[in-house]
Amino acid sequence: SPLRAGALFWRGYLAFFAGDYERTRADETEALELARDLSDTATEARALNALGLLESQSDPGASLSMLERACELARTASHQWCLAEATQNVGWSLIQVGRYDDARAALDASFEIARPNGWRELESWHWLMVGHAIYPTGELEEARTVWERGLRGAGDAQEGFAKWALGLLDVDAGAPAEAYERLSRARGRM
Repeated sequence: SPLRAGALFWRGYLAFFAGDYERTRADETEALELARDLSDTATEARALNALGLLESQSDPGASLSMLERACELARTASHQWCLAEATQNVGWSLIQVGRYDDARAALDASFEIARPNGWRELESWHWLMVGHAIYPTGELEEARTVWERGLRGAGDAQEGFAKWALGLLDVDAGAPAEAYERLSRARGRM
């Protein structure tokens, strides 16, 4: 049923952020199969997005085709949240494979959807991910500025991620003790 497919998606999505990746894979795979059987394009898009996000942890290059398909389906279903989320995840995977300019374009496209809808979590992730597109270029002060901007609107997950990123800058600046202190305070929120 559509309710089961939707429930499986949300349980799998939440399991991802709880670190239960086996549950994520199982639930999202079942949700995807059900959605396809039911011609439920929106749930198919959400499940592919979650599976792509999961895949990005081990093989970001391989995750791109799933995430791009999730974007296509979300666009077809007029599912703006999924389109913003999946586009952002495309950006994250592009960062991980070193395609920083392409990543910035994807992240900016996601932001243009998220911002007018008031999706603060996606806005915060935007800035945190943009910082990771900037950091490898050596523009450390610019990276700090956008990471701090992301931290201002951060929830628990983003706060830990942001403080870890800012800790990188502390180490780069020759201040490993400050990085350790910053990360120790954030540890419980990661």
